[in-house]
Amino acid sequence: MTGKNGFDNIIKELQSQKTTSLDVETMTDYMEYKHQKVSVCQHPPGHVGRYHTHDFFEINYVQKGRCMNLVEDDYILMEEGDIIIMHPGAFHDLYAETDCVIYNLLLDEKWLLSELSSLLPQNGAIFDFFNEAGREHFYKYVVCAKETKNPCIMDAVTKVIGFSQSKSVCKYLLLEAATLELLGTLCEKQTGASLSCGRGKSSHLMIDMLGYIAEHCATVDLDKMSERYFYSKTHICRLFLKNTGKSFNQTLMDMKMGRACYMLENTDMTTEGIARAVGYDSVEYFYRLFKKKTGMTPKAYKNKNKCQ
Repeated sequence: MTGKNGFDNIIKELQSQKTTSLDVETMTDYMEYKHQKVSVCQHPPGHVGRYHTHDFFEINYVQKGRCMNLVEDDYILMEEGDIIIMHPGAFHDLYAETDCVIYNLLLDEKWLLSELSSLLPQNGAIFDFFNEAGREHFYKYVVCAKETKNPCIMDAVTKVIGFSQSKSVCKYLLLEAATLELLGTLCEKQTGASLSCGRGKSSHLMIDMLGYIAEHCATVDLDKMSERYFYSKTHICRLFLKNTGKSFNQTLMDMKMGRACYMLENTDMTTEGIARAVGYDSVEYFYRLFKKKTGMTPKAYKNKNKCQ
């Protein structure tokens, strides 16, 4: 299941994203209405995304083709029919082959754990994964290999995808019910599910910290973080190194550059305006950092990546 067959160059690119980018996402980024608990989207093929984490559970289902999933230090080759469930706070990135079809299911953490508390059979890897979720020690992910060859699981997956595309006024209620049915069926019918190694819990704090930095990247520094979270600057630096593999300053710069890339792609702001928006008074200094990080000038990056 875990392997590198034919993905050597992609592994290098995933590793590069891990060391040069970091994003944090929240469930509200994907909600179409205020109380939505489940969101379903298709992962873009032929594309390495940004190394990121989020405050919701994520399920990747490979309907067709193959993909390489990087979850922290683990490279997981996934093939048609494979499913992975990832814990909130797990850092990850994914590359799907050009002909690959992958569905991402994004599940609100509080809602899911509340609903599953009395629903799942109390045995097996999937039960263990959710039973430890949100505790002091939890599993980063659980992989279900070729589970959709079971017709019951295939039917449950098809229902989730179908309801996500429905125009029914009861769409989200039906989607929530279908998602719970899928997880219950997976738990009952699983034959080859495998758990990641356990990991200590500081994920929720780290998600909050990363979200705060993303929102205030132009002005935040270690002093402000220490005042906000009531930790010493030394302790905050240790938390970042432990959870992201990078220093606080490196993480902050990565998020500044990520924000700058987004603005270059999606706005008509000048390089000078973007530099100041992400906290650099010196445009020349921003220019040097950006070129070092991306390998191109801001203007060249905009010309290459500008959204139409």
